[in-house]
Amino acid sequence: MRNALLPLITLALLGCGGSDSGNSATNATKTPLISLSFNDVRFAECIATEAVYNKIEYVEDLHHLNCTGTGITSVWGLDQLTSLTSLELGYNQLTEIDASNLSKLERLNAEVNVLTQVSLPDGERLTHLDLDENDLTTLDLTGLKGLTEFTATHNPLTRIDWRNEYTKLSQINISNTQLTSDGFNHCSKLV
Repeated sequence: MRNALLPLITLALLGCGGSDSGNSATNATKTPLISLSFNDVRFAECIATEAVYNKIEYVEDLHHLNCTGTGITSVWGLDQLTSLTSLELGYNQLTEIDASNLSKLERLNAEVNVLTQVSLPDGERLTHLDLDENDLTTLDLTGLKGLTEFTATHNPLTRIDWRNEYTKLSQINISNTQLTSDGFNHCSKLV
């Protein structure tokens, strides 16, 4: 099925200028979006639509992706979109997201899915994380030093793993979960 998506993305990208646009010397070192593979047709269509609408041809130029409410069931291949800074995946049917390779990611919005597993990138970049209304029982936030806003309401959460140095965290909402101890006493800037 992955190879079947290539013509769809190729057609979409060629329709907006394709390989004739831009500086060919600079573009020679970039990765064409048409060379990527995805196993969910709707995810591939979302990427193609974003590329056509914003006239994006290369992975390195795709910084924002909004696939809200598009019926996606898998984001296999997401790890190829290494320049993403903002990712909107809310209101789909996702059971897992592996964003651990997205080191530039600043904002992840994945509310109202059926997520049971989320892998996140370590570092200072990710500042906003919305995982409301999923099926998460545990979360590992230990590598997210730059987190400022976090929400995971309406999840069957029983445990959140994290560090003592969340000095930037200013907003958190974990209401309607099954957490018995907050563990947030290390977050000095919470209001």
